[in-house]
Amino acid sequence: MGCSDSSDAGAAVPQGNLTEKSPVKIANIQVTRTAQGWLTVNGILINSDPKIHTIVGYVDFYDKDGNLYDHCRFGANIDAHGQTDFTTTSVNASNYSEPGTYNYYLQDIVY
Repeated sequence: MGCSDSSDAGAAVPQGNLTEKSPVKIANIQVTRTAQGWLTVNGILINSDPKIHTIVGYVDFYDKDGNLYDHCRFGANIDAHGQTDFTTTSVNASNYSEPGTYNYYLQDIVY
């Protein structure tokens, strides 16, 4: 029930499913750096199922040498046949002028 993906921080991550059979899709992931130097991950979770889903997501940020420097978490409830935006922020990213990559992991809980 999970999915992971990785990309250069600041580049868009390809759209993907949580699993091949999951009715929840993730779209429009963007990573931006705030004025404070934090990295913010934004995206949309889309539910095509007639049931409510709760998503727990994790984003790991790595420096250019592949060392983990932050682990962020977010949660979202998605109504039946609905969608919701999500955001998570890495405060520790301000310590790294050249972030390397990030991975995201998503867990789908059906109600």
